[in-house]
Amino acid sequence: MKALLDILPFLTVIPYALLYFLILLSASMLALLALRKPSPYGYQAAPALRAALFVVFTAQLLLLTLSLLIFQGISGLDRYYPLIFHTLTLITLIWLTAGLHCDRFKSRQVRLPVFLSALALLAGTLSVLAWSTWPPEKPFSGSAFSLAWSGAALLLLLVGLMLALRSKRPHKLERVLILLIAALGYLLYVLYPEGGELPAGVMLSQLLYYPLLISAAWQSRHPEQSRNVSASSPQMAAAFLDLGLLERVSEIRAALTHALSLYLMGDLVGIMEKDPQTPAFNVSNVYDLISESFLPTFQLPFKQVPKLRRHFEDLLPLIANTDEQLSGEKQVIMQASGYNAAGSLMLYPLSSAGQAARYALLCVNPYTNRLWTENDLEALRMLSGKLNQVLDRAALVEAGSALKDESRYLNNQKEREKSDLASALSESRAEISALRAQRAGEQAAQAAELRVCQERQKYLEAQLDHLNENLQAQTEALTELDALRQQKVALEQALEQNEQRANTLRQELAHSHALLADLLGKTESSTNLQDNTSSAQSDSNPSSRAIPQSPLSQAQEALQSSLDETAATFYAKRVALNASIDKLPDLGQPDLSRLQKILESLTINAFAASPLDGEVVVEVRPVGAESKSPALEILCTHAGVGITPDDQKRLPELLSDPESAALNGVGDFAALREAAGLLRACGGHWWLKSEPGSQTTWRALFLSGANPGSESSEHE
Repeated sequence: MKALLDILPFLTVIPYALLYFLILLSASMLALLALRKPSPYGYQAAPALRAALFVVFTAQLLLLTLSLLIFQGISGLDRYYPLIFHTLTLITLIWLTAGLHCDRFKSRQVRLPVFLSALALLAGTLSVLAWSTWPPEKPFSGSAFSLAWSGAALLLLLVGLMLALRSKRPHKLERVLILLIAALGYLLYVLYPEGGELPAGVMLSQLLYYPLLISAAWQSRHPEQSRNVSASSPQMAAAFLDLGLLERVSEIRAALTHALSLYLMGDLVGIMEKDPQTPAFNVSNVYDLISESFLPTFQLPFKQVPKLRRHFEDLLPLIANTDEQLSGEKQVIMQASGYNAAGSLMLYPLSSAGQAARYALLCVNPYTNRLWTENDLEALRMLSGKLNQVLDRAALVEAGSALKDESRYLNNQKEREKSDLASALSESRAEISALRAQRAGEQAAQAAELRVCQERQKYLEAQLDHLNENLQAQTEALTELDALRQQKVALEQALEQNEQRANTLRQELAHSHALLADLLGKTESSTNLQDNTSSAQSDSNPSSRAIPQSPLSQAQEALQSSLDETAATFYAKRVALNASIDKLPDLGQPDLSRLQKILESLTINAFAASPLDGEVVVEVRPVGAESKSPALEILCTHAGVGITPDDQKRLPELLSDPESAALNGVGDFAALREAAGLLRACGGHWWLKSEPGSQTTWRALFLSGANPGSESSEHE
């Protein structure tokens, strides 16, 4: 075997390659000629196999051309020839698998080999580009490229073998052998890749299965079954016996078209009838004898099939065997059914005596293109009466089935109504029980409410007595207030008189000063003396000078620096800090550190709770007069979701619990807990003002010099 595989690659070298390509091209050409040979039933279409053989012939001719170019010495082409060989061989296998599986491509079936061929061409192009980057000394045989192409071909052939083995079409042996030999060739190449740059096993399999294409093409020119099938054959007997066993109209009509397709040996046989709602024919129960399946129902508009309509209404049979006959109407039929060609056509109207046509048999041969004859019409004439009876019986069966369905529907509806009534009764009883319980509960509630109202009335009466007493006291107070108002008026009048007297005295005093100055004649000298004295005093007393604004104190700088550092940690949130620190009293280092930590914790919580591009306002100012233990007020305001009133009530308890969870509206619960602890340690206080969806203000009172551990009051 190894010696044979070593010799085979020499067949691709000119002039030895001429023998290899001559065998392949001759076999594919003879197979094409076999398809053109007329059969006893006219020309066999077999467009699928014809297309596949044309692709095979073209691919081998292209490979022969490339071999001749390599023989002429075109540099570089021999490096890519193995990839081109694998690509074209895979494309031929795609079309052969499709052509051997079906005789004629439907419009949706031809897309698959075209798509796979395009995909193979794309993969071949990419493989050529990738192979150009590989080292020239590396052999193609045994590489990843050769294994990938061989694997794809084996997968395709495996699928084709499965389809061929499951097919019920005659002459299956040739198709199975072709695909099996091709698969064995690729398998041999994978097992023995060292046979050369070209797949020797694949070439050997081609020399074996290409001649079998001639036999496959010759067998495909005949119809799959002879027209001479008698009514006594097992297939026919089984098909007609099904008619008596079925009850549904769709099943009866389907069995009828199945039996007629076997009887007439028609590729497609269906029932054509007028659509009661649209101006068109409905073609239903169309049986495909080749694929052994039923086509979906399709419509033929009256305007597009005028000749078929005329023969249908006139009860005239119609045969159109040539492509020129009814070409337009055949095109409409094939577009509606999904086939590429119609072939020969036969229309046979069915009608009872003296009545208009109700049905017609539409018979088309798109696969075999078998010619319809007068024998076929005569066979249908003999069966027309029975066919009408079968179709009428189907209509009666359908009507009876409809009555049964209606009766079944009415019975089911009555059962449902009965069940609904029982359910409604049960629900009514349950509702009555619930209403009784509700009434008892309402009575008890009314009694309790009455007691509450009585107690409330007693309370209101007591309040009314208290209000009467307060009213009496207020009346007395108003009387006293009127007296005080009168006293105020009298005092205001006396004050006005005193003010007038004071003005008179001021005028007299000014007049006296003027007289004194005139008498002494020292007004100018005293003025100069006074100016000199004032200047001297100003120079001798530094405290009287204008005092420049002093810089920030050490405490202010420490607090401002802490706020700036906290704002820097939240730079990403783009929250603005607006800090106002008034002049602070002298604080010891422990108090300053504790105050700095409280302010830092409150600011961290504010920044964490603030939305993007928000603002935090911080104010620190002394409260009251300076004393030994001054007090400082801290205000920290920020925007956010706010804290609900219920959460505000729970907040003091949560801050006292070190294991409590976070709270909505609080940015940093740990920082806030730390600030509350520090305030508690120095005896301070804190308050909270917040509304949901608005601003939140934290107010704290810091007491310097307080004893650590003293308790603080916490308020909302």
